Amino acid sequence: MAITETTTKPLLEEAQLGQRLNESVRKPMHSDFSLMLAMLVDDVRMHSQFHLPHDEITEPEVSDDSLRRHFSLPDKAPLALSQITQIGQYGQAELAEKGLFSSIHLTNMLKEKPIAFRNDKCHIPSNVLENTSLYCQLKHQKSDVLPTKRKEFDAKSWLQTLQNTVVNSPLQPQVI
Repeated sequence: MAITETTTKPLLEEAQLGQRLNESVRKPMHSDFSLMLAMLVDDVRMHSQFHLPHDEITEPEVSDDSLRRHFSLPDKAPLALSQITQIGQYGQAELAEKGLFSSIHLTNMLKEKPIAFRNDKCHIPSNVLENTSLYCQLKHQKSDVLPTKRKEFDAKSWLQTLQNTVVNSPLQPQVI
């Protein structure tokens, strides 16, 4: 069984296999069926039945800024430093050494400090990323191998495939 499409991109969904998966069920080729299922990506959301077209529902745009203005909320606290010069805000060692924790708490309430030093909020350490699946690694590398847009759904060929599978099924009673 030669799967030519997977030489350029990883096997992500059963649609890439065409009829081979159905044929391996119909014929006594259980090892081929097991191999093909094992080769598919383990993230079920990538399988073709979850990429059917659907109507987009447009909802009114409500931005974070408009809600903050409406409810008179302060600006959102930053999650990370935007400049390296902001590290000076964290000079709280003297206050902590003197036991002035209420002063630290008060200054943080007046002007919240960012939680993290790293500016890249989506950063994943390489040792963590290396322990993930190939699909997950490709997704986080933003590679062109993974599909980015919805596929067109060909209902006619899908129904034809379904009919062929049902007609050729060994469970279907044979007409003599």
